[in-house]
Amino acid sequence: IVTLVKPIQSGGTRVGLIAICWWAKYGFGSIQLNWDRDEKAIDKWKHETLPTLERCETLEWSGERFDAVVGTAIFKRTHLNSQGVFRPENLDSDSIVYQVNEEVHSWKPGHLAKARGRQTAVLFPKALDISNAGIVGDQLEVSFQNGTAQVWEVKCPGCGLYHDMRTRWDDRRPDLGGLRYD
Repeated sequence: IVTLVKPIQSGGTRVGLIAICWWAKYGFGSIQLNWDRDEKAIDKWKHETLPTLERCETLEWSGERFDAVVGTAIFKRTHLNSQGVFRPENLDSDSIVYQVNEEVHSWKPGHLAKARGRQTAVLFPKALDISNAGIVGDQLEVSFQNGTAQVWEVKCPGCGLYHDMRTRWDDRRPDLGGLRYD
């Protein structure tokens, strides 16, 4: 499980799509792309997910007439379902090998655990949680803290050393670095 807590508009969805393309090419079994609501999943499917899959030249599509319909793509060894998690039946019954959970900060409490439950019967499941920061103690923060809680580091162009990536500048502590927004 990788929990990526990142600033807004920093390419998190791209990270998830890269993982999906990799799993679709080299994996076996079901891939689940989970958003909070079905409407969001459909909108992202039309404008980002499907266009990305279609541009990925290495993917081996099933070759069937309906190998890509709204929310579903079928490849030779895997298939992808993009869905919202607030509909109860979307997190029931099927075993899922690969899972990308998007915008977990906006999920209702308990839904991340329910999504994880889809992977309990799988030998080596893989999950990627991608989200903006949420609230201290919520399911996203608990997932992050249950892991190694590593912080992204960036190389400073000035001193050449690696430092924690900071998304907020503090005038009282300029030695920490950080981003400054106008």
